[in-house]
Amino acid sequence: SDEVVDCTCSAGSTGSDGGPCTQCAAGTYKDVIGSAFCDVCPVNSNSSMHSSAISACMCIAGWIGPSGGPCSACVSGTYKLTSDGGSCLDCPANSTSPSASADSKDCLCNAGFTGVEGGLCTACDAGSFKNTSGSANCLACPDGTSSSPASPDASNCSGVSSNSDIANVTSPSTSGGTTTSMPMPTSTSTSTPFGVSSSASSSSTISTATLASSSSSTVATTSMLPS
Repeated sequence: SDEVVDCTCSAGSTGSDGGPCTQCAAGTYKDVIGSAFCDVCPVNSNSSMHSSAISACMCIAGWIGPSGGPCSACVSGTYKLTSDGGSCLDCPANSTSPSASADSKDCLCNAGFTGVEGGLCTACDAGSFKNTSGSANCLACPDGTSSSPASPDASNCSGVSSNSDIANVTSPSTSGGTTTSMPMPTSTSTSTPFGVSSSASSSSTISTATLASSSSSTVATTSMLPS
């Protein structure tokens, strides 16, 4: 050619005929020669500088699809680190992430589990709970309650029997093996006009025990002064 204007920019570059020519910027491409503008890559994809074809546009981190698009977000519970044609990766067990996650640290431990972002998630111990996602510590159940491991809410903490509900004294029955509650006897003392003292033992009524056979007698002992 004998004219400078016959010199046109190649694919991947743009400029007026005859030059100068400028490389297409990252995120754009130009697949024809001449002075046409560089085209923008499909949404959520990117390319390197001087790209000469739409196939150079690769889905960005957190998005998946073929070269040149279209690109779809990685679903919740997965992530993708790189801008290429790779696949979305699953979060570690017992953790999840929002859609379009671009880093393993977007994977947070589920409620009922605790651990660092993107790492191993461990179940909360019995008697504790965690009602948020993330790396927060498990919280202890209120006093007098407990829960199963991996409990995701305080409502999972339920009451347990208290030792105060058990009788202080127990005794096996001589017949039938029935365990009965035996209260301690009470004692009363009286004085007579002649200086006579008497002691009587009495037992309070046992309302919670079933005895196969029982009998009681009251013994009164009186000491008389000599006349």
